[in-house]
Amino acid sequence: MGLLIKGGEIVTAETRQKGDIFIENETISAIGSGLAVPPGTEVVDAMGKLVYPGFIDPHVHIHLPFMGTFAKENHAAASAAALIGGTTSFIEMACPSRKEDALETYHIWKQKAEGNSACDYAFHMGVTRYDAKTEAQLTEIVKDGTTSFKIFLSYKNFFGVDDEEMFHTLKLAAKLGIITTAHCENAELVGQLQQLLLAEGRPGRSGMSPAVRRPWKQRAPRDLRLLWSRPAPPATWCICLARRRCAWPWMPRCAASSCTLNRCCRISCSTRVMLSAQASRA
Repeated sequence: MGLLIKGGEIVTAETRQKGDIFIENETISAIGSGLAVPPGTEVVDAMGKLVYPGFIDPHVHIHLPFMGTFAKENHAAASAAALIGGTTSFIEMACPSRKEDALETYHIWKQKAEGNSACDYAFHMGVTRYDAKTEAQLTEIVKDGTTSFKIFLSYKNFFGVDDEEMFHTLKLAAKLGIITTAHCENAELVGQLQQLLLAEGRPGRSGMSPAVRRPWKQRAPRDLRLLWSRPAPPATWCICLARRRCAWPWMPRCAASSCTLNRCCRISCSTRVMLSAQASRA
């Protein structure tokens, strides 16, 4: 049985128009006004409402073992929450620690999602070390349908990669024609600042001054090495860049207090960084 969404204001990337949408076999087959539809079609009255395509959240955490902690989430609950908010697809990060096997981790993440999600999903693969078997494993993961990597330049000794590992990951991504997403921080400087604060008896966030809260200058050298390393992939997406000020000085300020929830700032930053990465190959 088909579905007719009738009389709403249809919003696309290019236009906004009032009309009807007819869906057959989970595929939009017609958009227009006064559409003729088969008998028995289910009709949804969307008069006075906006009708959007399903949103895509490009970076989520559901199953997430992280430095001795675990995310209190599962795919059934996460996908239901996504659908309530209009998100019909999300991309979850599958991320082993440096001691874990990348291919085994990928299959664990897939098994936890299969049959449990109410919406579409995909993965991007965390690359947390680069050794003799990494290239073959990542190539197999890409052949399975995953089209992006995630690297960390922070979380040293747990998720973080060094410059040589980062370079090899970018080379492989370029070879495979996929995107690399990156969490950019200077892990060595973060470690030094942590020890400084502990020595001064300031272990909590309340004891931190603005001067040591991950200023953009702290991240810039490592970020620039990522962007201008050659050969770089066609697009490198630097995520989790901003808190109250974007990490890049030419980008607009953002009033949000949490970069992990700040979609607007992250999209703005990542778009410009992707353009910069593409320009570096020109």
